Amino acid sequence: MISSGTSLSCRLPNSWLLFSRRINNQTSTLQREIRTIGFFHWWADIHNINLVERLQTGNGLSSNEINPSLFDWLRKDFTTGKAVKKIAVTTATLRTRLETVRDYILWHLDQTLSRMDINNPLFERVSEKRNLIQRQFNKDLPTVRNNRRIGLDTALLERFLEVIKPTHSENPWYKPVRFRNYMPTMTRGVPIIGCNIIKSSSKILIKP
Repeated sequence: MISSGTSLSCRLPNSWLLFSRRINNQTSTLQREIRTIGFFHWWADIHNINLVERLQTGNGLSSNEINPSLFDWLRKDFTTGKAVKKIAVTTATLRTRLETVRDYILWHLDQTLSRMDINNPLFERVSEKRNLIQRQFNKDLPTVRNNRRIGLDTALLERFLEVIKPTHSENPWYKPVRFRNYMPTMTRGVPIIGCNIIKSSSKILIKP
């Protein structure tokens, strides 16, 4: 991540990205997260908040800075080049952004604590501040409603398994790919018959 003002590398985001996120996440996830951290630093610049000073001293953010200020900012749609721009992103996107910023702040506060002597009188204060920030983010995170998955009953399941056979006249797949699609479908969790599932190695089998 490069600062648009100085054209220099941004130390806080890059250290977090390299030492906390790079090993565990895919490239697309890292790109999404670093964009979110860019939005966070943009917000801080607008409000004249020195994040380097705040995180290295353990002061973090105040309650009002987190919500409503930061929450409202991350709710915005920052997409450019669209004919019609949405006023706000989806609840799921907002939650993901907030979780990313929360993890970013907490990681840097943890680094600050790790550099302190446990007998340092500031240690307890910074630790408590860290916990307060974590609690506020978690308390105010928007709820995302997950779509409920509805399974097939026995009759529909048997019908499904019949139709996807490569030789079936009603198979919806193109003929060149029917066998290719059929094999992984039958070996990656689709029951053979009935509805009592038994896990066996990498397959899911069914009691007849």
